[in-house]
Amino acid sequence: MLLSGDVLWGHGVSSGWTPVGKKGIATKVAGNVLYEVDGQPALEFYRDYIGDIRPSPAYRLAVFEPQQESWYMRTSNGDYDETSGSITFFADIPLNSEVQVVHSDRDQMVDSARLSMLQALEHYPGNQPTIALFFSCTGRMHVLGTRAKEEYKILQPEMPAGVISGGFYTYGEIAPLRPDGDTQFHNETFVTLLLGVE
Repeated sequence: MLLSGDVLWGHGVSSGWTPVGKKGIATKVAGNVLYEVDGQPALEFYRDYIGDIRPSPAYRLAVFEPQQESWYMRTSNGDYDETSGSITFFADIPLNSEVQVVHSDRDQMVDSARLSMLQALEHYPGNQPTIALFFSCTGRMHVLGTRAKEEYKILQPEMPAGVISGGFYTYGEIAPLRPDGDTQFHNETFVTLLLGVE
């Protein structure tokens, strides 16, 4: 989709996941393979929080933007190497970025759709958006199961009357975390985009 002209827009980004434990520095990375955090094998960093459990897509990692408290999420694809202690993720992790293990529950994940809508409304510079587009990660659908339909239901009360809406499940979401921030590639995230001309 290509937009041009005097289009007003506002967006919101929310995952419903919460960082836990201490932050670490990604000290050895090759693209989407995380080898070391704070100089220790990535598997050991994870096991400080999940115990001696096989890493899987159920375990996620917050990657913080430089000098910010805002973060985007990386999901493991389930691949790991006991010898090197590495874990493979679905997208790249910048070298020397701050990282932290995250956790969530289904209630928080569902509510993140509503929070994404509220952020988009807050960031929208006009009076009345015309269109609302929703992008939810396919990974969220797998975690939420039959509750995936609640994402749309929970945000409807926040949507301005008369707004036309649509959306789809994605394999990665692309949006800045803040209106003036750099665009990031996300995993397991819900993004709302409001468009209008007022």
